[in-house]
Amino acid sequence: MASFTVMLYPRRLIPSVSFYVLYIKYVLCILPDDHNRVQMSSSADGSDYINASFIDGYKEAKKYIAAQGKDFYRINKCAQYWPSQERDTEIFEEFIVKINGEDHFPDYIIRRLCVTNREKSTERDVTHIQFTSWPDHGVPGEPHLLLKLRRCVNSFKNLFSGPIIVHCSAGVGRTGTYIGIDAMMEGLEAEGRMDIYGYVAQLRRQRCLMAQYILIHQALIEHTQFGDTEIPLSEMHCTLTTLRQRDSDSEPTLLETEFQVITIKCEEENSHESEQDEDEDYSTDEDDDESTRYINASYIDGYWGPRCIIATQGPLPDTRADFWLMIFQKKIKTIFMLTECMEEGKVCKNGELPTYQIRCVELRHLKVAKKENRKVYQYQFQQWTEKNLPQNPKDLIDMMRTVKKKTEYDTIRPERNVPIVVHCNDGSTRTGLFCALWNILDSAETEKVVDMFQVVKTLRKERQGVILSLVSQ
Repeated sequence: MASFTVMLYPRRLIPSVSFYVLYIKYVLCILPDDHNRVQMSSSADGSDYINASFIDGYKEAKKYIAAQGKDFYRINKCAQYWPSQERDTEIFEEFIVKINGEDHFPDYIIRRLCVTNREKSTERDVTHIQFTSWPDHGVPGEPHLLLKLRRCVNSFKNLFSGPIIVHCSAGVGRTGTYIGIDAMMEGLEAEGRMDIYGYVAQLRRQRCLMAQYILIHQALIEHTQFGDTEIPLSEMHCTLTTLRQRDSDSEPTLLETEFQVITIKCEEENSHESEQDEDEDYSTDEDDDESTRYINASYIDGYWGPRCIIATQGPLPDTRADFWLMIFQKKIKTIFMLTECMEEGKVCKNGELPTYQIRCVELRHLKVAKKENRKVYQYQFQQWTEKNLPQNPKDLIDMMRTVKKKTEYDTIRPERNVPIVVHCNDGSTRTGLFCALWNILDSAETEKVVDMFQVVKTLRKERQGVILSLVSQ
């Protein structure tokens, strides 16, 4: 019996009714071959059938079981087959399934299950990983997320017993893609080479329609170009020391090389993509002419989900109304200001400045029928007097941590959260550094790792002018 399950399915498990009919027709076409189908002990009706196939890995026979989600514990739809935290035990015919723990991360959930066979009086611990960032009709937003998932799975290698069960809804597309990436990575690590075409052909001889072919290439290209850039917190200091070492005066450091790779990659992507207006789309639920106004602002993805931050230029005298309109429309509760106040073109300073200042503003829209007052908290960081870095970067981090503790953030359903707004003089220089630190702090707190390379690469794609140099000018 397998002790490890990888589930490639978003948080919403049951498809919509309109999709379900097409889904059933598609799934009915996917059947395991007799030569490698998984045979179970006979059930009450005498059947040993389950829609699952043994799949060979890289030089390892029957390393995986590729299965359809609907067949687990002999249930007939793609429904939740494990207990919730609130009700920690469920019974599925002869099986008792108990959940001993559940850890949530932005792209996956790790569950520790105990499965007991009542008829045989045997039990087994099962590690269950649900990858939640793979939509039903698409691909993950970034290929490196699949490489991150693989690292997560392999971190439990010492607990493996038997094959790894990998399943999605139909048990072929997403399932075959993950298996293909894992097997090709093993070949690359062992021999420095891979045969994607040959392995996918082998996959499809063992189970029809396996794998999203292009996505396997994209993930493996991501690895060969950038490698593993995650740094455990415990290794942070020694890794940074290594990255900063210079073999000779004419050779760049590894850190400089990494940053140059980001720059080249972003320039290549910008040259192939037309200018898009989606990031500046601030349409409102209110039916008024103000919803079409333009503001120099972009959505930035956060650690816990997309569009967690709005990066914007500090309002000018003639754009202050537009700024507050954005705050109102997007139901913003928190603003970070990273510049000094200006009055009549002069910086306003009143004696010795504290590290940061907190203001509570009540906001009301005069043209909206429902006259409600909304509280908005502004945190003005006042120790960033130079053009490049704060006088003491730790002060900035301390302010972020203080606000994070005060802010109620739903990590289980991140779509329910409203974004924060961050602004500086140009909406990029200081704001970009703030956004990078904001996301890195969440990663360090949750997973005890940081990936500055991926954070900066993503920011550079989302807003122009962000973190353009390795050392602030």
